[in-house]
Amino acid sequence: MTDLSFDDIRQELVERSDGEALLADGLEDALIGTAEGWFGTSHRVVALYDLSLCVRVLMSWGMDEEEAEEYIGYNITGAYAGPSTPVFAVIHRQPLIVSCEDRDLSAEQENSPPSYFPGDSPSSGAGQSMRG
Repeated sequence: MTDLSFDDIRQELVERSDGEALLADGLEDALIGTAEGWFGTSHRVVALYDLSLCVRVLMSWGMDEEEAEEYIGYNITGAYAGPSTPVFAVIHRQPLIVSCEDRDLSAEQENSPPSYFPGDSPSSGAGQSMRG
């Protein structure tokens, strides 16, 4: 499988967010996918960026690492541009990327719902409440 290009991800965002997802100007090389979830009181699909790649992009513009991190913290991750503002992730491992078209959803639907906590199972008693 090949990596998705910026244009592929942008097209997916247009389709899945009804064109509402915002992109961070100049950070095309750091766009890694989409994120879906509840943002405030609405369910959204937004752009997902790799924060370390954002730092590298800014360093390629002539900033040192400290300047790039400060710039990102103030101007990018610290900025709110409405409910379709992109999100930024710190990636600790290479994600498994599978196209929705390549997934066998019939096998997934036969299994129980996914757990939010590793090792949880319906019989373990763990994860019954997120309040602890």
